[in-house]
Amino acid sequence: MDITRASWTAMDGVVRPLGIGECQVESVRALSSKEDTELVSLAVTQPQEGRYFLALYCRHQALVKSLLKCGPVTMPIELVGLQATLWSQVYRELPQFDTRRERFISWLVARIARTLETVPNEQAPYLSSGEIPVPLVPFLRNALDELSQPKRLLLVLCDVLEVSAAE
Repeated sequence: MDITRASWTAMDGVVRPLGIGECQVESVRALSSKEDTELVSLAVTQPQEGRYFLALYCRHQALVKSLLKCGPVTMPIELVGLQATLWSQVYRELPQFDTRRERFISWLVARIARTLETVPNEQAPYLSSGEIPVPLVPFLRNALDELSQPKRLLLVLCDVLEVSAAE
């Protein structure tokens, strides 16, 4: 059993796009005057402050959604899964982004193109609209990845197979 895949699949039915109102949270709105390069630097150097990544998401979510719709998705539910996959990749790869050599928007569009090219062929995990906002998925995936194998297995057994922790 692939524990990582099972952990990701355990989130089925609980992912949803972030609402417009949630992007209006004061701590995120306060960052609207910052350049993308500064937000990227802050998101990388202070990952515990998720508001920097969230500000990038809020700023670029409309573009991402529009470009992803150009791909092979046929249902809104698939678009949410594609968005979650893309933003997870962006979160993972953000430390490699060089603010001196490239504009963030160009870098992001390249990731969108790669996602449209590879994810449908890899059969991305099916994610439906639910309770976890898309930009928070990378943080959840990161937390799952940091768990030791025994703890991850326990989590999967409890959440996916509904086995009690004592068992």
